Amino acid sequence: MKNINSGKIPDNLPCYPCPHKSCCCRWGTWLTDEEGIKLNELYGDMVFLDEDTKVWRTQVRDGRCVFLNRKDIGCSIHHLDIYPQSCRDFPWKDARDPLAPRAFDAITCPEIPIE
Repeated sequence: MKNINSGKIPDNLPCYPCPHKSCCCRWGTWLTDEEGIKLNELYGDMVFLDEDTKVWRTQVRDGRCVFLNRKDIGCSIHHLDIYPQSCRDFPWKDARDPLAPRAFDAITCPEIPIE
């Protein structure tokens, strides 16, 4: 298993530094099959296939995604090509209005205004 704590936060992390201690990472994230398989190969049980939903997910430990680098409050895999699409796309958009965030995103991140 590779070491994920590189200690360097990428310059292009969109919301770094986070004033909310990366609260969006508290539930981990879902992964595509390709992401789940690749991250599982690289990091073992830090990701898993949920047997009930058949969806790959990141593990959550101590109330945050295992890939959260707590020292610097940033994602330790943000720099990888396999950085999850669900994380890249945050904040998610409402399909009816692609310019509007989805209502529950305000619960996920207090910085997201809901109009």
